[in-house]
Amino acid sequence: MDGACIAREILRKSKRGGKLHSRHCSPQHGPGQLLRKIGSPLLSTDVKRFSSSVCGYSLSNMPANPSAGHSRNVFRGKNNVELSVTLAEKSSSNERFCSFELILHPDGREETYQQLFSVLDQCNPLFYSITWHNVDNVSVENHPSLKLFERCSNITLLHLTAKGSTRGTVMHVLNRALTVGKTNIFALQGDHDKLGVESTATDFSYAVDLVKFIRAEFGSKFSICVAGYPDMHPKSPSKESDLFYLKEKVNAGADFIITQIIFESQVFIKFVKDCRRIGISIPIIPGVFLIPDSKSLHNVSKNCDAKIPDNLLQDLELIKDDDAAVQEYGMKLSTRVVKEIFQSGTAVGIHVFTLNRPKLALEFCKRLRFCRV
Repeated sequence: MDGACIAREILRKSKRGGKLHSRHCSPQHGPGQLLRKIGSPLLSTDVKRFSSSVCGYSLSNMPANPSAGHSRNVFRGKNNVELSVTLAEKSSSNERFCSFELILHPDGREETYQQLFSVLDQCNPLFYSITWHNVDNVSVENHPSLKLFERCSNITLLHLTAKGSTRGTVMHVLNRALTVGKTNIFALQGDHDKLGVESTATDFSYAVDLVKFIRAEFGSKFSICVAGYPDMHPKSPSKESDLFYLKEKVNAGADFIITQIIFESQVFIKFVKDCRRIGISIPIIPGVFLIPDSKSLHNVSKNCDAKIPDNLLQDLELIKDDDAAVQEYGMKLSTRVVKEIFQSGTAVGIHVFTLNRPKLALEFCKRLRFCRV
């Protein structure tokens, strides 16, 4: 099914309230294909905050809107586990999994996160990653990311950025993590220039420096994740050099990789094959973004250097003013991409950038049959 045809059918369905039938379009490959029937529109809320795992920075003043609900207390019980071990087991057994990125909610209340977990836990996620943002006038000891990381009973992966971090800060965070049995860290470079913020005092220039420091000070006590760029990092001179930088992080002690957002399965598949060719053998998890609206997609492209295919942008131009239609288009696209990746055997799990929009993530995982319900 042609992507532009899909977009028109989504828009037609959205306006008429009717069902989409695939007979209106001829099947072709490309973003947006395989759209046979549109179900109920998904939750549409204003996206006010975004932080990508592989970006290592956030867009400020963007409150989330979690869905209401009641859940078990996610801040008690259940000890953490080392993701390096668990991911190796998943890969060897070809057992599929999903995981989610959570961003800090401005109110910081337990009830807010309880509501998020009450929905997302239905998807049986292997782990949650917790973003790290610079918070004005808040010490490391009282940082909300660290508090959530410590108290959450789910398996968690805490972001740490090289830029803006000192050895003392990192030592404090990691020792606090060990105290509560948390041993999973996402080592990122970070990029203050994107926010127009002056670089603060830092002892680390790149993520590889952070990985080396953690291994030197703590040995194998932590499972370390690093970022990968299937379309290459925009500051790298070439794809080969970008792969070399990734190999450096792996050689320094990284245990697994989460990639930048992907929109095309073949881009990820080729990236994995290139990694294997140069000796990178650790698990590689594709990053998936569920498009909530056209504006958010453009923000991702601008602020996270995510390469968006031209035909995807052209398709969305037809439905850009209809958020429900954009969400359904993105849902079908991401579902197809993930299925193709699984079929290729290059990955057994995914990492979903949720924007703290649990119902959107829940619907996506239902389509991939990750959910209990």
